[in-house]
Amino acid sequence: MIAGQGLLALTNATYRTRFKVDNPNLALLHQLKVSGVQLLVCSQAMTEAGFAEDAMTPDVTISLSALTDFAVFGQQGYSYMRL
Repeated sequence: MIAGQGLLALTNATYRTRFKVDNPNLALLHQLKVSGVQLLVCSQAMTEAGFAEDAMTPDVTISLSALTDFAVFGQQGYSYMRL
């Protein structure tokens, strides 16, 4: 789960518009996905921040709600650790 509003998962164009530099996270996110890591971004947080779905890299999955995901993944034995 990508915390916050998913800023590190923005497409390069969207990231560049907001921060005036290329998104340095994209290569790592892609490598994580290729390695089998499921990356989720909360659509509610995205909407609150004013980002559309096409503002996110295709390497992430847009989830309906992070709060729901925590419950679902918790039932599967995962735990949430804020870093």
